[in-house]
Order: sequence, then structure tokens, then C-alpha cells
Amino acid sequence: MRSTFLFILLIFISGNLLAQNQKEFNTIHDEIRSEVKEKDLNYVLKRIDSLYEISKTVADTTSMFKAIRLKGFAYEQNGDYTSAIHVYKMESKKIMPYSQSYLKDSLSMITFYSIGKLSRDKGDFVEASKYYVKSLELAQKHNDTLYLYGNYNGFSRVFILQKDFKQGKEYLHKALQYTTSDKGKYRVYNNLSNISFYQKEYEEAKEFLIKAQQLLKEDDYPELLNNYNNLSAINHNLGDHQKGLDYIIKSYELAVKTNANAKNLARALLNISTSYTELKDFKKSELYMTKCDSMMKSVQSIDLKREMYKSFRDNYKDIGNYKKALQYSTLFMNYKDSILNEQNLKTIQDLKLKYETDIKDKELINQAKLLSSRKRQSNYLWVGLLSVIILLGISTYLYRQKLKTQKLLLTNKEALNEEQIAKLLEEQKLETIKAQLNGQNKERERISKDLHDSVSGDLAAIKLQLSQVAGQANEIQILANRLDQVYHEVRAISHDLLPKEINVNTFTDLIHQLISFKTTESTKIHTEFFPENNLNTLSERYQVEIYRIFQELLTNINKHANAKEVFINIIHHEEYINIMMEDNGQGYDTTNANNKGIGLRNIKSRLKELHGQLEITSSPGQGTIVNINIPVIT
Repeated sequence: MRSTFLFILLIFISGNLLAQNQKEFNTIHDEIRSEVKEKDLNYVLKRIDSLYEISKTVADTTSMFKAIRLKGFAYEQNGDYTSAIHVYKMESKKIMPYSQSYLKDSLSMITFYSIGKLSRDKGDFVEASKYYVKSLELAQKHNDTLYLYGNYNGFSRVFILQKDFKQGKEYLHKALQYTTSDKGKYRVYNNLSNISFYQKEYEEAKEFLIKAQQLLKEDDYPELLNNYNNLSAINHNLGDHQKGLDYIIKSYELAVKTNANAKNLARALLNISTSYTELKDFKKSELYMTKCDSMMKSVQSIDLKREMYKSFRDNYKDIGNYKKALQYSTLFMNYKDSILNEQNLKTIQDLKLKYETDIKDKELINQAKLLSSRKRQSNYLWVGLLSVIILLGISTYLYRQKLKTQKLLLTNKEALNEEQIAKLLEEQKLETIKAQLNGQNKERERISKDLHDSVSGDLAAIKLQLSQVAGQANEIQILANRLDQVYHEVRAISHDLLPKEINVNTFTDLIHQLISFKTTESTKIHTEFFPENNLNTLSERYQVEIYRIFQELLTNINKHANAKEVFINIIHHEEYINIMMEDNGQGYDTTNANNKGIGLRNIKSRLKELHGQLEITSSPGQGTIVNINIPVIT
């Protein structure tokens, strides 16, 4: 009887302790969450680690996952998306062996959604699609309308960012079916406005934004920030730059007031600088660009960085600071995607198809069962045995890591040696080719000079002497005429030995003349040569070869492309020249051998001499992009 009473008392005391720990956990959790935006990140992370230890002592088994999610939330709010994704994936692994099916699915659904959202914001659309599909499958299984809406709305952004507006609209209308909240409807209308904006339907975009704003309250700060940003962009595109500036200043002031994250502050600063550029106030524009650049160092959004580099390039170009314009032009080109990566799109479409066709039939992953606890005969024996196993495991792991590291160092050293040898051979080959070309050019100049100064002069003198002989027979006159013909032929040959066009005009002027000659009025041409001074001071060898390459490319567009619009860029970087020619013509199948004509072979032959690289992206009905990189040998 006494032992039974003691057992009941022990259970009662344990229950009270667990309840107290749960209360303490919830209090600290809420306190830390409110400090995420205000305190130093390292301080917050240390508190979260302490909270994680407390989570092991509470009655609610989901507390551990709440602590992990709080850590991911802290990284996310500080703009470190990579670390946040890593934390959420770690959470996902801890969920997998969980025994309760519904709870496991709910935790996984939330975690997969968070990873999809952050991957999308980083610009990793394949990874985003993969996790959105996983979350959608679980939401469909349990008819969770909140995450059905969230995933459809988030997935729509993946397609919108890749300019697949048809799929984007389709998913937005699906999202609208699963939300009754004003916030949910607001996000859908906001995304529909984004689609109209990308399609340059600015009045329609404005209507969607007004409809979205009517659903907001005065304290909906993140949504108001977004609306101000979008209204600013729309008014700029409608030509009202002052109104656009007014809206974006409102956005920035609200972001500062509400202690918004670095991404929102950076976007507002970027838009303010662009607004001042439109209003020709370049001093203020440069001031806000500097602030934006500093803020972006803590932001990992690929999409926002690409937008910033493009705006900075255009702003500095308008200001006249060409050095910085070239710097940001190079950064922008590294992020720019002229045509969507076909493999990327195919993967996303496959994931979408998998969700729509197999969602109901997919088998659940076999659930691991937690072993029931057993009484131990000797606690000290088990602890000692476990310690020995751990020490052996650590020793084995460290030994294997040491072997792996040594092998990796050896492999890297061998690869480095091979790379250095290849580089030296390539440099030697380039020097040989350069010397051969210099010799050829000097020989051509010598022959031209000899023909002009020596042979032409002698022929002219003979002609003069023959013409002064009076009363000579017709044969002498015929001979004089023939000498005159030979004289002009020799002059023509001497001049033709040198490329006339390159010697008369600047290189960029010649390219413009060639474009005008080779294209028709029905084709709209856009050109960007940057910086022109560097291009015009290229060696004669580069100018001649690039000029001939342009002749072939423009001939192909004129004969085959049937294009209405052509974009031509020549950018002189420090170590290479980039040539990009893009048209919206009929395109062609690059795998068809019949489409590889003489012109293309000529281009490849010239690029081979210059050690250049050629990349052609095209498909029937999708236009053609030709991208050429030529190393500059100084």
C-alpha cells in the first residue's frame, strides 16, 4: 500500500514539473521571437540553443520542433536564407522517424513550405518547386486549406518570376479558391497585379493594386510596404516620376518605422535612387545607391541583386560615371538569363505533373517506430558501454576524415599542377600565333609599300617617257595604254593588301555602318557598345576578325531569321570581349545538321584563331541568341 502511494506521488510530482517546464518554454519562446528584429543575431541564436535544451524536458513533444523553427525564423529575418534553409532541412530529418502520422505530416508540410518559399526568394526555382510539391501533397491529403492556399500562391510566384504568366495565373486562381481571409485575397490580387505589370498592362496592374489595398488595415505594415513599392513602379512606367518618388519615400519611411528587414529596406533605397535618376537629380541618386549597396551585403535575394545591378548600371550611365557603370554591367551580366534554362523549366513541369497525377496514389514513407523504454538492470553499465561505443565511433570517424582530407589534398595538388601546365602551354601557343600574325602584317605592309613606291613609280616613269616621244607608231601608243592599265592594277593591289575599312573609320562606326547596310527598315535594331573607347583601340587583328564575324551573323539574320527586332551588345571586359546578338525571329533546330552552313563554319574558323567560344541557343519559333566570348591578349 505504501509503495503504491509513493508511485502515485512520484507521477504527480513529475507531471507538475513537466507542466512548469512547458510554461517556462512558451514564455521564453515568445520573448525570443519578439527580439529577433531588435537584438544581435548571435545573441538571439544563443538564447534559442538554450531554449532547445529546455524543449527536451517539457511535456509537449512538438516543443523541440518549435525551437528549431524559431532558429530558422531568426536567420530568415536577418536575410540569411542559406542558413535558414539548412535549419529547416535539419528539422525535416528530425521529423521523419516521428510515430504519429498526422502530426508528422503537419510538421513536414509546414517545413517543406518554408524551404520552398526561401528557395524561391534565392532564385533556386527547381528546389522551390520540389518542396512546394511535397507540401502540396500533404496539404491535399489532409485537406488543409491554409497550406493549399499558401503553396498555390507561392508556386505561382515561381512561374511569374520565370515569365510563365499563364501558369502563374492558373495557380493564383486555385489559391483564391482556398482562402476566405482578407490577407489571403490581398496576396492573390497583388500577384495578379505583378503579372499585369510584367506584361506592361500598367492600368490593369493599378486596378488590381487598388482592389488589394481595400483589403488592408492600417497596421498591415508589410503589405502596405509592398503596395507603396508597386504603386511607385507603376507610376514611373506611366510617366509620373514625381508621384512614383512620393510613394517609394512613403515605403522607406514605413520600413524604418516598423524596423523592417534588410531586404525591404534595400528595395526601398534602390527605388528611391532610380526615382531621383528619372528626375535628373543625380547627386541624390548616387547617395541612395551607396546606401542600397551597403544594405544589400546582408541580403541573399538573387532576384533583388539582379534588379539592383541593372538599375545601378543604368543610373551610373546616366550620371556619366562610366567606370561604375561598367562594374555593375559586368555584375548584372553574371545574373542575367536571356532565355530560360530548358532543363530548369523541364524539371519544374515534371514536378507539377507528378503532383497533379500521382498525389492520391503516392505511398507514404515507411514510418520508423520508436522503441519502448525498458528497465535497466545497471545504469552505470549501460552508460559505460555507451561511452566506449561513442569513443570508438569518434575515433573511427576522425581517422576516416583524416584519410579523406589527405586524399583530397593530393587530388587538388595534382589538378593544380595539371592546370598550371595547361595554362603555360596555352600562353606559349598564343604568343606563337601573335608573333606569326605580326610577321604576316609586316610582310603585307612591306609588299604594299614596294608595289606602291617602286613598281608603280617605275611604270609611271616609263609611261611618261613613251608619251613624250612624238610621231611614234600606233604600237608605241598601244604599249603606253597597256602600261597605264598595269599601273592602275598595281596601285589597286597595293591598297587592297591592307583592310581599307579599318584604317578609315573607327571600329564602332564601321559596325554601325555594317548594321545599316545589312538590315532592312522593317527590322528594329538595338545596340549597346561599351565602352566605345576600349573597343576602338583594339588591335587591327581583333577589329578585322570581329567585323567579318558580324558580316556573317547579320547575313544569317537577313536571309533566314525573318526577325522584327534584334538586340546587339559588344562589351569589352578586362580579360575578354563579349558579343551577344539576340533576335525574335523564327529560330531553328540547332541539332539539325542541315542548319550548319558555310557562314557558321566561317565564324567558328575565325573564333578558333582567336581562341574564342561560341554558344547558340535557339529552337523553332523562339528566336535565336548567339553568345561569343573572345579572350583579349595584351
